[in-house]
Amino acid sequence: MNISGPNRRARLGTSLLTAQNNEARERQEKIDSFRRAIDDIEARRSRLVKNPEHLGDGDIDLMHDIRSARGGAPTPL
Repeated sequence: MNISGPNRRARLGTSLLTAQNNEARERQEKIDSFRRAIDDIEARRSRLVKNPEHLGDGDIDLMHDIRSARGGAPTPL
């Protein structure tokens, strides 16, 4: 790229606009990725809350939290 030619301002403007568009696209891709991850976590959490029998006996604290969240009577720890 010739930076000393007569079209240098147009080339610089195009380069800056391209860089800005790339940054905006990458930022939006990250946001979309985070949203998908959050949606996935919420779906897994929802499945666990609906089906706590998959947890087993080892997760007493988690079972207590789930029962509390569902409005059930909390179990003594």
